Amino acid sequence: SRPRWSPDGRYLVVAAYDENVESPDYHGGIYRIDVLTGDPELLVRLPREPAWWRSTPAALSADGRSLFYVRRSSEGLGEAEGPDRIIMRRDLQSGIERELYRDSNVATYPFSLSPDGRQLVFAVVDTTGELSVLAQEGALLMRLDLATGTIRELTEIGEAGTVESVTWTADGNHLVYPQYSDSGTTIWRVALYGGEPQRITDTFRFRGAIADDGTRIAYTTGGISSKSMVMENLWAVLQRRN
Repeated sequence: SRPRWSPDGRYLVVAAYDENVESPDYHGGIYRIDVLTGDPELLVRLPREPAWWRSTPAALSADGRSLFYVRRSSEGLGEAEGPDRIIMRRDLQSGIERELYRDSNVATYPFSLSPDGRQLVFAVVDTTGELSVLAQEGALLMRLDLATGTIRELTEIGEAGTVESVTWTADGNHLVYPQYSDSGTTIWRVALYGGEPQRITDTFRFRGAIADDGTRIAYTTGGISSKSMVMENLWAVLQRRN
């Protein structure tokens, strides 16, 4: 689910399983796949849980030595409010893990490391689905400084909608994110170290990329249209054919 490139472009990081969750041969977890050979390497084994973890976010550090991911705590499973969701850092050489942040409302997405690997941006929302993020009014984008462990609010999602991804500018000073709602898509830009979000444009649908100079966006958009037609004398035509 949801492959992500490693910073050096040599690997894809995915959450996956090769058997049914209920199978005795279950091998589920976060894998690193070599894009040249296709060989998978298990980085973290994930337990037999409901399907939530299949879209658990994961990202490799710039040096490839650490994995950042979200897991669910064993406490609280089955309770109405749900278990805590924990942002973890795993040293891939030693296997030692460290908890960075814990909150039952940590969302599956967005989840993104800055280009220099020093900042991690994630969302805390009021409602999280099994496989998607429903960012209601009041949801927050958060910034975690990985060197100091300091967590700051980046911006509030001020309108009901869905925010699934963020894209960093090349200098790492701003993030751009599309916010989806029933009425369309709004593209926003926010500074990493403070300031109000800037509305870039409104569109119906959005898939795009930011130029390396950080000043331009190329994106595709489109809509769905339909037309109702009236066929006159249809019954008479069918009768003649019979």
